[in-house]
Amino acid sequence: MLRIELPTSVLIESGAHATERIYIEVTRFNDFETPIAELTNGGKDFSNLKPTLYGIIFNGCAMSKKTGEFEYQPMPSSRNEKFEKEFRFSSYEEAKEAYLKFYGDVNPFEESIQKQLKLIKK
Repeated sequence: MLRIELPTSVLIESGAHATERIYIEVTRFNDFETPIAELTNGGKDFSNLKPTLYGIIFNGCAMSKKTGEFEYQPMPSSRNEKFEKEFRFSSYEEAKEAYLKFYGDVNPFEESIQKQLKLIKK
């Protein structure tokens, strides 16, 4: 029996290497005050637990709504309102639309490789 079943991550892009994976992840639930240990140890009603914030995550970096670039995301305790405004989305659909806006026609891994090759050639 599962104590809790919450889909928290969806793979949206994958490259040739194992590290080339981009996810839309739930980064906060409506009950974000409850420690994860309590969420997984039972004894609580999870029927009202709903995702409230999402991030587009690649190797510990989050995608900016403004630029589409992935930047290192600080530890959760260091994330402030400014960070959330630029790097978090209020719904899965909003995150998906933002990703497609920047990478719908472009493979982000090929783009990254092209940038690296240009730097090496210089």
